[in-house]
Amino acid sequence: MVKHKKAVFTILIILTVIAVFIVGIFGYYMNKLSNERIALNTMNKLNDYPLYTMDFSMADYDLDEALDYGIYNGERLMQYISEKYLGFPVSIDLDKFVTGGCVTFSADSQDGEIFFAATMIIGIHRYSW
Repeated sequence: MVKHKKAVFTILIILTVIAVFIVGIFGYYMNKLSNERIALNTMNKLNDYPLYTMDFSMADYDLDEALDYGIYNGERLMQYISEKYLGFPVSIDLDKFVTGGCVTFSADSQDGEIFFAATMIIGIHRYSW
């Protein structure tokens, strides 16, 4: 009977440790993504072109880290995002899915400077031979 109680107690301790670990990992990632979720909630559609605005001021996007990672295409971007937020790299070649589009970015600095950037992507096709 004593051996049975010890076994049950040991199993309960192990299950408790596993549960605390899972809750801790979940909480860590939820906290890590909370600022990004706040920024996403500020997205506002301005017109039917479609043109959107979003407030990035409350989140740290680790842009220096992203630049140091050496993102040069869609696949590398996915690797960076998955390693940062999932803890392991996922390889998806986003460039295969892009057929055209335009991305613009504008921001005001605290000194009143206005920054604007735009990129145009027209008909990306990948060929292998």
